[in-house]
Amino acid sequence: GISSFCYLLICFATAYIRNITLSPHFINDWLSFLFIILFVNSIQLTILDLIFLIDVNYLKYLINTGFTFLFYPIFFFFFNFINLKISFKLND
Repeated sequence: GISSFCYLLICFATAYIRNITLSPHFINDWLSFLFIILFVNSIQLTILDLIFLIDVNYLKYLINTGFTFLFYPIFFFFFNFINLKISFKLND
């Protein structure tokens, strides 16, 4: 349940930041995504460590955050490409 809650927080925060910016830009989205992931992961680590007393491997979370940040551009362009293909076919 904690990871689902964290994913929900990430989706909410990224959608909110994307809606309040006047002109969405890839770099701004990418950097804000990094800070959101760091914040949500710190919440998750705090809950796991302090409330549930689970021994957490911090290095794995750091590596996971780094790879998530690095793979963001790949998936961003991939899903934009798919979105363009779908919207093109719908408008035909």
